Amino acid sequence: MKLKKLFQGTFEQSKEIIMKRNWLLYSNDYRNINHNSFFTRIFTILLFLGFMLMTWSFIYLSLDSKGKNLNLAPNTGNYVYGVGRVVQVVFFIVLILELMVCFRRLFPFKNLANFMNNGFNIMILWILSTIISILPLALGISLGNSGIIATIVAAIIVVDFEIYHFRSWLMDSLQKMYGTKEKLNIFDKFNKKLLPIDEFKTFVRLIGIFFIIAICGIFETNGQVGPSWKERLLIGLIVPLLYVILIEILRLSFSAKLSWYYIKKYPTEYRLYYKISDKLWYLGEKRAAKHPSVYRPEDEKKINSNEI
Repeated sequence: MKLKKLFQGTFEQSKEIIMKRNWLLYSNDYRNINHNSFFTRIFTILLFLGFMLMTWSFIYLSLDSKGKNLNLAPNTGNYVYGVGRVVQVVFFIVLILELMVCFRRLFPFKNLANFMNNGFNIMILWILSTIISILPLALGISLGNSGIIATIVAAIIVVDFEIYHFRSWLMDSLQKMYGTKEKLNIFDKFNKKLLPIDEFKTFVRLIGIFFIIAICGIFETNGQVGPSWKERLLIGLIVPLLYVILIEILRLSFSAKLSWYYIKKYPTEYRLYYKISDKLWYLGEKRAAKHPSVYRPEDEKKINSNEI
């Protein structure tokens, strides 16, 4: 229900959480998008899908080896194989959704908001497919080099941190929009002491926590696996941090998607608020000429010159 409230704000309320203009409009070349040839659009779609199929190879590796190439015991290898089979089904569902979203790019876009919403849908699905596809391989590598206990503890901390970070962002956004402050539950209070809100301090502290877990994993698997302790330490540190970074990118993409959702919901207000020209909004001069003008930079210059 709290997440639903995030999409129910008015224009004035949404201004409190929407991203800055230079983060959302980092280029002025959007107006040429609809002039791309059909073959250029096909190539762009194939490029996106090619990246997704590349990530599928990570799933295939865990299914093909059954843990033999990951220094896993037979039983543990079977578990990783089972996870890979489940993940494979989920991955293909995401791939079908990606195909549907990419297919929209074959046709011209009505305006900039539609184009950017479609782009962030593709981005979110692509990152999600990456997170899903590397799960069996990451699980296998972590189990093979750090052991069961260290892997489980690291996974719990990653999940705990991401839930806490998303909840903190959600509650902070709702407070900015509606002015209501949510009470912290036991889960939030514990994480606030363990992981501060400051992103840099949190990242440094996470590195320290995963470093300690990786050291414990070395002792757990001592003499049981082939790689040296340095390699096992590096793997135990990198695998959970990789997931933290990927999930954070996913959250930032969702935040940008939310911003474009409100721009699409209140187009006239945000075109004036962000000073988005008619030419840029309608992705071309000819298309802009067919619609009533909302904001033209040349008109603003005329007004300023008259005032002088």
